Amino acid sequence: MTSLHGGRSRLNALAGRMHGPHWIFVALAGSLLAAPGCGTPFQHREIVERSAPTAKTLRIENQVGRIDYTAVANASGIAATITKIGRGASGDEAAAALRKIDVSLSAAEKDAGMIVARATHPNGSGMRGYEVRWKFTGPADIDIVIDSAIGDVAVTGISGAVKLRAGIGDVSVSADSKTSRGRTELAVRVGDVRARGLAGGLVIDCGTGDVVAEAGGSIDVRTDVGDITLRVLPDSPKEVSVRTGVGEVRTYLPKGRVGIVNAVAGVGRVHAWLTDINLTIREQGQDRFAANLGDQSQPVLHVSSGVGDVVLQSR
Repeated sequence: MTSLHGGRSRLNALAGRMHGPHWIFVALAGSLLAAPGCGTPFQHREIVERSAPTAKTLRIENQVGRIDYTAVANASGIAATITKIGRGASGDEAAAALRKIDVSLSAAEKDAGMIVARATHPNGSGMRGYEVRWKFTGPADIDIVIDSAIGDVAVTGISGAVKLRAGIGDVSVSADSKTSRGRTELAVRVGDVRARGLAGGLVIDCGTGDVVAEAGGSIDVRTDVGDITLRVLPDSPKEVSVRTGVGEVRTYLPKGRVGIVNAVAGVGRVHAWLTDINLTIREQGQDRFAANLGDQSQPVLHVSSGVGDVVLQSR
């Protein structure tokens, strides 16, 4: 989702793939995005700078707007460039909306090891709209916690843990697999998810959206509606679970992977192209595949799709 107004067409497309409670959520989200844009053609903006000393954890709380965090070498602290945007049905309304936005970057009251970045403002309406965009630079060795209602999120280059909860927006987290140590946990209601180089373990819980991930350690990836592509990093013999309700699942395994693999497609086919892995097939059919990889019974790899094909491939 590159913009709030552009998100409307994306939500319409997602709604076409859904039914039941998830369709209702997408419809409500579409109304939320559309309302400020229909009656708020004017906007005022202000760019401010904030900084804080480095800390063990950075917590970011934002209602509407994009969030970017980029790790830089030899960072002595955390720096933020913040764009505040007020929208309104007139220039005066937009200026009044801008004045209502408050941003802060400061130490947490009850946790000396945490810095909190927070944007506060009233809820948007047909007369006024509010948006805050954050661009952070800081150290790689930091844990990040993000709570975002609407807006894309990108975290680049950190070696610590990432824990994110997002309502609507695309999410990207990338790291160097040689230095990545922290576990990444991403919960996204509506939006695509991209994760790369995450060697410390990965959990993705996505309501509606496609997932493309490269990870090691313990991996648990699921989406209710959307395709999943997962590349398992070498030297990470931990349990892996990949599943979607509606969509195709592609899982790429490194050479030398050991353990057990179970793959099931409820309505679809299972394709197993594990040519570079020593395996013993236990069960094989149009909609299922089970095998022992190497001579070990652990870890377990489980891959499934309710409606869609499942592909297992070595690389």
